[in-house]
Amino acid sequence: MKKYQLILAACMAVLLMAACGDDEDRLETAYQDPTNNFIPDASAADETSVLRREFYARNGSYLLFTDTLQHYQIGTDINGDPKFFTEMLNIQYSVGQTGPITDTHTYTYFTTIEEQRFVVDFLEKYVLTHITGKLRPFSWFLAKTIEVKSNVGTVTRPFAVTGQRAIVASVGQAQRLSESGRKTLATRILNTIIGQLVNNNITAFSEFFTFSESYYSRSLSVPEGTTREKVLLEAGFISPATSMANFYYPTQKDDLTAYALMIISTSEEKLQQTYGQYPAVMKKFEIVRKVLIELGYVF
Repeated sequence: MKKYQLILAACMAVLLMAACGDDEDRLETAYQDPTNNFIPDASAADETSVLRREFYARNGSYLLFTDTLQHYQIGTDINGDPKFFTEMLNIQYSVGQTGPITDTHTYTYFTTIEEQRFVVDFLEKYVLTHITGKLRPFSWFLAKTIEVKSNVGTVTRPFAVTGQRAIVASVGQAQRLSESGRKTLATRILNTIIGQLVNNNITAFSEFFTFSESYYSRSLSVPEGTTREKVLLEAGFISPATSMANFYYPTQKDDLTAYALMIISTSEEKLQQTYGQYPAVMKKFEIVRKVLIELGYVF
């Protein structure tokens, strides 16, 4: 009996050592950092790869010219034909997403190094001069065109679309625009993306919300002798009322987005001319400007 007990103990020790060895093997397994898919391999010497690495070094954001993040052969099928693994950039992806993705995004690409250098120069000169610090995205994808098709077939062609891992900018027309036209295109791209960037940092605007917090999403009534627009402005709103069965004051998100978009596209002089008689509005513009500057926006 004692002999059998010794044999059993020895077997258990061997199994335990094997289990520990398995754990060690698992711990040593290389972790595939998804960031690697946004930057060229360090050994890649082609001009596009060099341009992308230099862009990251200058700006702190990764650069894409296609929505294909990975594409490599993983074997062959039963007929001997190659099988590939492909990962595409999904601009609608978000961590913890539970709802279905219903829109389809289609892009056209810049394929020559001359085109790529031109649009990088455009982005750095007209857009990135306004976006620094915390407002910089994880990556930029520069596309010639963007087309978004909804699940009911509606097609739109936005200047930019935003996601957690990238901002896609449609900059194909920049090549044929004049100087003033390029500035206008940059403003439209900034208008498209700044609302999302602001809402990603919404806690920084707590002081902004205090001015109109007693009105948000509540029913709006218009006293005799005045107008709905004036009632909104006196309460500190520049965005229109929400219209359903009745009219309602804007939501917090709509309020902040309206101010952010207005302030980056309108001169201080014009804002004063338009809204100077409404103290709450002007104070909210002042707060938005201050916070945007703190976050990294350059006017």
